[in-house]
Amino acid sequence: MNTNIALALPKKSEVYYPSEERKKMGETDYQHLQISILEQMLRLFLAGKKDVYLASDLIVYYEEGNANRRFAPDLMICFGVENKKRRTYKLWEEKVVPQVVIEVVSKETWQKDVTTKRRLYERLGVAEYFVIDPEYKYLPSPLFAYRLEFGELVRQSINDNRIFSSSLGLELVDTGEDFRFFNLEMQEFLPTSEDLQNKIKRLETEIARLKGKK
Repeated sequence: MNTNIALALPKKSEVYYPSEERKKMGETDYQHLQISILEQMLRLFLAGKKDVYLASDLIVYYEEGNANRRFAPDLMICFGVENKKRRTYKLWEEKVVPQVVIEVVSKETWQKDVTTKRRLYERLGVAEYFVIDPEYKYLPSPLFAYRLEFGELVRQSINDNRIFSSSLGLELVDTGEDFRFFNLEMQEFLPTSEDLQNKIKRLETEIARLKGKK
């Protein structure tokens, strides 16, 4: 009996997990700028935290062996995983489901954001899910918030155009023009990189003015 038959059999092909979508829909300025604002705020807020990972539009694979089981949220925050660069995020390797997911809706995505995606995030165990309408035209309310309660993502009431994220310790606020994070402890909105640059310029101008008086 030939005991080497098994060695001659072809090995099971390795599953390929692409790091980019083949057909990616374009975003308008409304979606792009809103995502950029929130991402800048969160990156500055979370800077220095080695066990918190923030990603934008990164493909997340949630079923090993099936490259079709994936999603790419506009923003996701994962606590308890290393803050490092990744090409993709595989749940079976990271062993941590994103605790916070934010989707910024468009004409093409808004229906899936509040139905199909919400059900998927619920099944995976996402703790908090926020859906934002930067154009103020697609959702019945420009800000939807869901919180995981006994295995179900339950829609939360939005009071005074804001909702508190217990995972982030921040409020997500609809300012009427865009959506921003508010730090309750500091009683101020989180800055963007542009906000910080403008602040530095004002300080430099003030310092130059004071030096000119001497």
